[in-house]
Amino acid sequence: RLLLLCAGHLLTDDCVGETPAMPESVIHACQPGAEGGEACTASIVSLVDTLRSVAEAQAVKVATCPDDPRLSPLLAKTILWFFARWGPAYLLPSSDEYRENGDGGMLGAYSTADAARPAVSFCATLCLLYLCHWPQEKEVVEESASLLLELAKRGAATRELMVDSPSFGRMAALHSVCASLRHNASPHEMSAAVAAVGGDLSMDTVRGYQRLPYDDRARVLTCLVVACSEMSNEKATTMLNGCMRAVEAPFSTLVQALGNKQANPKDINVQESACLSILLYGGIVL
Repeated sequence: RLLLLCAGHLLTDDCVGETPAMPESVIHACQPGAEGGEACTASIVSLVDTLRSVAEAQAVKVATCPDDPRLSPLLAKTILWFFARWGPAYLLPSSDEYRENGDGGMLGAYSTADAARPAVSFCATLCLLYLCHWPQEKEVVEESASLLLELAKRGAATRELMVDSPSFGRMAALHSVCASLRHNASPHEMSAAVAAVGGDLSMDTVRGYQRLPYDDRARVLTCLVVACSEMSNEKATTMLNGCMRAVEAPFSTLVQALGNKQANPKDINVQESACLSILLYGGIVL
């Protein structure tokens, strides 16, 4: 974990409130014309690939055996923290944002959609695994949502890569399935929700996502809304509309049932459904 922290502080700056960017020292050291520039670029790419392998190994074990006491939520949080700082700064960088605005070196390592696509897909898959298999690890879930949101805010090109990721599509489908599911939803309700949405979602994955606290489901919805905000992208628009309908439909049904006296406002399930809908609408607004 300490090595991850060192790598994060060495390769990235804290860019809260600012446009994420690579440190000038990294750009300068990796310039093709500089002594050892190409070797420096190769070393950083190799280091990031190694960290991705570590992250993948941990996430796969979490998906296989989430209750294994040898697995570390703190390590997972640190991994997510690293990629939330690294991804927005290094993936699809704009050379106009840097003094040394050449196309080579570190600026060229992930400058194309083909080069950045595997990293974006990896981040989406990593977050999906943690959301579904460690839904009660609050700090891990919050860091997963933070990583998704930081990538989504980076720019239109990054958002398009997110929408194209199969894992991101499954995340949107899970939201659509679980938008009406309370924590105490019956197996019949879950099966009906899965059948209504369709897709290749497993019941274990749905149960995991359903266990997410409602405010964390709202955070994920915020990420989905931001990532699908490119109106010129037909796939993104379809995904966004599906996410919105999944929130609107159960809320409208609930309001109608209350208005027609078909639901008791003092019923605990009715109250919980109302809380879920309100928090999800908060995720859209935010």
